[in-house]
Amino acid sequence: MSAETTSVTTTVPAERQIVVEVVEKITKSELNVATPPHTWGPGTMATYWCDVFDAEGKAIGTTVGTMVILYEDPETGHFIEQVSEQISLPDGTIAASGLVDRTEVLQQRWLGYRAEGTSGRYLGMTGHRNFRITSLTDPAFPIDAKWELSAG
Repeated sequence: MSAETTSVTTTVPAERQIVVEVVEKITKSELNVATPPHTWGPGTMATYWCDVFDAEGKAIGTTVGTMVILYEDPETGHFIEQVSEQISLPDGTIAASGLVDRTEVLQQRWLGYRAEGTSGRYLGMTGHRNFRITSLTDPAFPIDAKWELSAG
């Protein structure tokens, strides 16, 4: 018998789909206006930082985002905003960005835009971030958020 050994490398295939459901709470925000959210219009800009919590209420990550209200839709009278965010979780990061209807945000409707995994378990995956604000009176503006990402 030979003293040779054979090395076998096993690769685990990437997960085909990942769904992440969390609650985000704003811990800090910086705005270019000092008026209540329902009075914001085109040109309003904000940067915000959130703590991210799992279903049991345990802090598991952070989100950093920016938004700018771009224009008023001439057909509906609704304000349209551009949002860009990055969520950092223990197993990787996800970036998301897109346009949302500000009026529907304030109506606490579910909205969404494109998301892409940028590191760790999520790297190379694409999909959507969906969210809705659950309280407009809580200063942390709690947000139910859901990322649905798929490989390939």
